[in-house]
Amino acid sequence: MNHQFKPGDLALIVSTGPRCEQNIGKIVEVIEVECPPLDDHPVCVIGEGMVGQLAGCGAAFPVRTNWCRPSQLMPLRGDFDPEQQKAKEAEPCA
Repeated sequence: MNHQFKPGDLALIVSTGPRCEQNIGKIVEVIEVECPPLDDHPVCVIGEGMVGQLAGCGAAFPVRTNWCRPSQLMPLRGDFDPEQQKAKEAEPCA
């Protein structure tokens, strides 16, 4: 499912890359969304206790912000109705 995140949205991290698994289950806030997306990770989030990794190399290190794929996040807002979600997905980037 493709979600249209926007700054201020809360999300749950549901998947990560290798060595960053401790981020799964953390609640984060979306602070930036690239539009159009410049790469696979167009959603920047902020949260406590996260780890990150530079371009898949080396050990993970503590970070306050991180870039994510939309598929790695589950939105935490009240509009989970499929029809509402389809309408939101049809909206262009703001």
